[in-house]
Amino acid sequence: MNADIQIAAQNDIEALLPMIAELYAHERIPFDEAVLRPAVAALLADRAFGFICLARVDGTPAGYLIVTFGYDIEFGGRQATVTDVYVQPAFRRRGLAGAALRFAEEKCREHGVRALELQVSDGNTPASDAYEKAGFTMSGRFVMNKRLV
Repeated sequence: MNADIQIAAQNDIEALLPMIAELYAHERIPFDEAVLRPAVAALLADRAFGFICLARVDGTPAGYLIVTFGYDIEFGGRQATVTDVYVQPAFRRRGLAGAALRFAEEKCREHGVRALELQVSDGNTPASDAYEKAGFTMSGRFVMNKRLV
């Protein structure tokens, strides 16, 4: 397996959107391409928001990871959130998600990020185990959100 992980570019959007749709279907998150396409394009265009890692195996898109930037005084400044991690079924169990997390962590350090956080769905033990193996710990807090639009 020849795996390559890079920061995605604008011309990768057509490879990314089907994988985002697959993850959202699995997580029961509404997927509205009319909303998501411009949001993905904006993230690809402006690294001030964050970045998308695109993993390819032998040139074939195999997965992606999204990081967005924020600021939190608890961490002493810039923090980042891993909002999506997805590996296509044919490429799972090969260490690709771990490699993408390590790549993203390196890029976050280059951007002055002091802390990296992510969310995992209740009951998703394989993902929780993988994140713990990558050094993440449970914060003991619940995530709450409110849509403004």
